[in-house]
Amino acid sequence: MKVRDVMQASVRSVPSDATAREVAVIMRGGAFRHVPVVDPKDEVVGIVSDRDLLNAGAVFDIELHERSESGIPAEIVVSAVMTENPITIGPDAQLADAVSLLADKNYGALPVVDQGRLVGILSYVDLLRVLRELLSKADAPAS
Repeated sequence: MKVRDVMQASVRSVPSDATAREVAVIMRGGAFRHVPVVDPKDEVVGIVSDRDLLNAGAVFDIELHERSESGIPAEIVVSAVMTENPITIGPDAQLADAVSLLADKNYGALPVVDQGRLVGILSYVDLLRVLRELLSKADAPAS
């Protein structure tokens, strides 16, 4: 099985000058925890997670507060909190290789890049869905 068979191809990304507020809105609206950060050529320069936002103190009420609870301005740019130059994977890579990267490095997601451009994202949740499907097939009664 290949990464392209499991990845989310409709991935939201942001530029490095996006604000923590903008990223938080995207994450909440899409119910996901990782957003790739791209340059104008759509090349991945970073990835930001909900944990990155929390660690930076960017815990804020999007509609009511201009500052986070810790006093850090809510308009902090994502380039200040993202993981720079994240490890990426290609869409034709074996899924087992992606699993190894995620598990060995304790990553939550991998940007999927083809010829230098962002084409998707693969998260541990995507892998859990595959595992659920495999387990349900294994547990199904034989006909």
